[in-house]
Amino acid sequence: MWQQNPLLMSRIKRIEIVRGPGSALYGANAFNGVINIITKTPAEMAAAPTTTTSRSFVGERNRQNLEMQTTVGNPKDWTASLGLAYNHTDGSGGKKATDVRDSYTIPILTLDIQKRLPRGSLMLTAGNVESVEDSFEAIYLRDA
Repeated sequence: MWQQNPLLMSRIKRIEIVRGPGSALYGANAFNGVINIITKTPAEMAAAPTTTTSRSFVGERNRQNLEMQTTVGNPKDWTASLGLAYNHTDGSGGKKATDVRDSYTIPILTLDIQKRLPRGSLMLTAGNVESVEDSFEAIYLRDA
């Protein structure tokens, strides 16, 4: 269900991969490793030379990923960032009923508002994902 996270590719600053157990820092389920995705703040996006970006990715199986990101405000005071995205794929399986189909259509809406303070900042983050998926999973039970 990774595609259902309200995260735009244009907002990713860097990705860290921490191998090995990390339960003390990241919780009980981090026993094999952690993938930490660090995103840009609205102040960082407002300080960039371009405050409005648009991206489009197209691939096989009718895969489409469209994004639009815009940021307004002063990086030293109030900044707001609005992101829109549309992800779609026809899946990776075949056409038979027993083949795995994982097609999905997902519109994404994100809003981030940041206020710089003398000793830090306040940030409000909101995101919405509405997913329509066609998933098929076969479970085989022996001796049942």
